[in-house]
Amino acid sequence: MQPAASLTAHLRILTAEQITELADLPVLSFRHAGLRFGTPGLPLPWAEERGLVVSAWGVIQMPREVALALRGNGSAPFDPRATALRLTPVATEVVEQEAAAAAAETLAAVTAVVQIMSSGPVPLLKTGGMGVRELRRIAKAAGQDEDRARFTIELIAAGGPAEASDAGLTPIASYDDFAAIEPADRLLDLVDDWLTMPACPLAPADPGDPASARVLYWDEHEEYTLVPLRGLFLRALAEAVPEGTATSPDGLAERIAWQGPAISDRADDDLDRYVTGIWREAHVLGLLAHGTPTALCRARLSGGPTAARDRAEAMLPRPLDAVLLQNDLTAVVTGTPSAALLELLDSAAAPESRSGAWTWRFSPASVRAALDAGHTAEELLARLAAVADGGRVPQTLSYLIDDLARRYGRVQVRPTGSCLCSEDTTLLTEIRNTRSLRPLGLVALAPTVLASAKPPAETLAALRAAGYTPASLQADGSPAIEIRQRRRAAPAPDTADFDDDFPALHDPAEVARTLLGRRGR
Repeated sequence: MQPAASLTAHLRILTAEQITELADLPVLSFRHAGLRFGTPGLPLPWAEERGLVVSAWGVIQMPREVALALRGNGSAPFDPRATALRLTPVATEVVEQEAAAAAAETLAAVTAVVQIMSSGPVPLLKTGGMGVRELRRIAKAAGQDEDRARFTIELIAAGGPAEASDAGLTPIASYDDFAAIEPADRLLDLVDDWLTMPACPLAPADPGDPASARVLYWDEHEEYTLVPLRGLFLRALAEAVPEGTATSPDGLAERIAWQGPAISDRADDDLDRYVTGIWREAHVLGLLAHGTPTALCRARLSGGPTAARDRAEAMLPRPLDAVLLQNDLTAVVTGTPSAALLELLDSAAAPESRSGAWTWRFSPASVRAALDAGHTAEELLARLAAVADGGRVPQTLSYLIDDLARRYGRVQVRPTGSCLCSEDTTLLTEIRNTRSLRPLGLVALAPTVLASAKPPAETLAALRAAGYTPASLQADGSPAIEIRQRRRAAPAPDTADFDDDFPALHDPAEVARTLLGRRGR
């Protein structure tokens, strides 16, 4: 017997002993109707998934029907036979090829979406989630359909490569470390993120709930339901669908409800929707292909981390370090590029496709961006030659880079806060060398012009504090008149109307006559 099979058999025996002991325990009533204490601390996930026990508040509770059946005192009627799934033969080679293609496309989709997010935060709605317009923009820019983009965004937000905040959805700093690891490790990380994802983006929308079609609109109840349901879904398929056979999602919800009644009950009326969505998502990740669990899925469930890592590595070829540079200024990688190659091509060319064959296109704008980033023409050509297939860099690309480098920097833009102008070059030299004025960062742009890093007000104040008498100019060169503002108290409230209606009267009788006269107006 294999070690894994021996361990599984031992766990089954241990589980049987535990639930038998639990069934023989006396029932201790609790004050609240329907609640009874069980035995704390028993690890019985297998029994819990099948409805033999229920876990609540750290204790295991057994339904009385199960306890009576285990004691041999009779049982309630139930159907012990699981819902049969219709099985059809399928070639293992075809399954694994499809799974490898799906997994590679998912990794490419994550890379493309994160690159789009890197250009600026993706805005989110004030009411929560992402708008349809923003979803479509990302899908178009990444070359994906809306469903693929929706799933990718949910996956990277749930797993941590991107983080939602008031500013929007933005990749986090650790994404660069994630992108640098091997494709097999990246895929396994994404699978783990998917298993705990608090949403089911590929599930059909609920006609009675508009929020079910929104992106990144997470709900605690969905998370509470989907996390255990995904694990149950994969285990149910792995047990019911042998290798070399395939099934369809028809009847799958009934099978899962039979195998895990406690978990399925949480989904309630949404069980069919969730099962359909999980079915689609598992195919996108390469856990299912052509309706059957893949070798990666089976290894992830029962083979341990090493076996899963080996299967993922077998599915995904090692990243490539070579690129085909073509005369039409395109670069093609017929596989998954390494992190270093991806960084180089992204820095000097614009990506055009990130699925199947990865392609980039060099242009004056993309080469200028590489020069802006600090590359020189010699360095860029040397790095491209080192990764080019056969070490060949086409003449068209060499000419483009050399031409851009020759023209690059002929016009320079330098930040300044203000300028000092004077025909007295000796005075400007003295000001430039004055120690107390060093915080201004004065730089000579011409014999008669100094540039200051500080704005005009700070520069004027510093020059005056140093004993100089500068004059301020407008942007057009005309004198700027500085009028000192004098502080004055605010004028008293205007009481003219009051004084006109009520002149100063000192005789009470006169005041009364005045008021009576106003009333008669």
